[in-house]
Amino acid sequence: LQNGTYVYNVIAQGYHAQQDTLIVSGAKLMRKVVLKPDVVTVTISSAAGCDIWVNNELKGPSPWTGKLTAGVYIFEARRMGYQPTVLSQEVTSEPAHQNYTLDAPTPITGALCVTSNPMMADVLVDGKIVGQTPLMTSILAGEHKVIVCKKGYKTFEQRVVAEKDKNVELNCELTPAEDFFTPGKSSYDAKDYVTAINYFRKGAEQGDAYSEYWLGLCFYLGRGVELDYNQAATYFVRSAEKGYVEAQSRLAQCYFAGHGVEKNYKEAVRYFYRAAMQGHTPSQKRLAKCYEMGIGVPRNTSAAIYWNNVAMGL
Repeated sequence: LQNGTYVYNVIAQGYHAQQDTLIVSGAKLMRKVVLKPDVVTVTISSAAGCDIWVNNELKGPSPWTGKLTAGVYIFEARRMGYQPTVLSQEVTSEPAHQNYTLDAPTPITGALCVTSNPMMADVLVDGKIVGQTPLMTSILAGEHKVIVCKKGYKTFEQRVVAEKDKNVELNCELTPAEDFFTPGKSSYDAKDYVTAINYFRKGAEQGDAYSEYWLGLCFYLGRGVELDYNQAATYFVRSAEKGYVEAQSRLAQCYFAGHGVEKNYKEAVRYFYRAAMQGHTPSQKRLAKCYEMGIGVPRNTSAAIYWNNVAMGL
């Protein structure tokens, strides 16, 4: 460069441009330029079970941590059946790590009204027992699977779509079912597994949760049939979704070990939790261990102690 005064800019993608003045007077000059990153690490948090969206793009489950360049963004916490929470936020280049918290999304609910003949039938929504008929309960907006079952009657199943501030009404006329489970269980206890399976199959065809579970157990243990984890898991799912606690516990073990289903610790914990909530002691102990070890859930010593105490009746 000829002698004189110059203004220079140093520009690199992902960094702040830097401008300075240079005076050339014949001598050799050297300038060391350190650019500051134009990206920052951002952590966005909301309630458990929410997904984090940034500018209408799904980033991942809450809490989400990632890189963003400086600018204005729309942060959202979304969850099925809930009203999302939204935050318009300007992200600056400093500090290097920034935290933002969104309020928990609020539930959008309607009402589910179920009656049955006969009454006092169990009502399950998406596999969770919510009460007995006659029943009126709030339900999250969206599609749900409703099951109405009573021992000695065929299971009623129907998918419903709940809308905000609207009622979904179901009137179930339950059909008497022949009892195939009792003779099936007697045959099983007598180790006549082939006869037992025949009875369990007939009961399963009627949607009986007990028959479905025990048929699945025969496939799982290879009793009276060739061992088949896939078939076992299929029947465990059917029974578990009707709220049968033994099936929920066994299905959790299938997810834990990858027997008949893809190994999935989160799903294992979900079914251990369902069984634990119904007072199933082995599931309560396994759930405590999951919290203690951080398997399928974030490690949580308090939750581990709680479920161990529940299992011990404390």
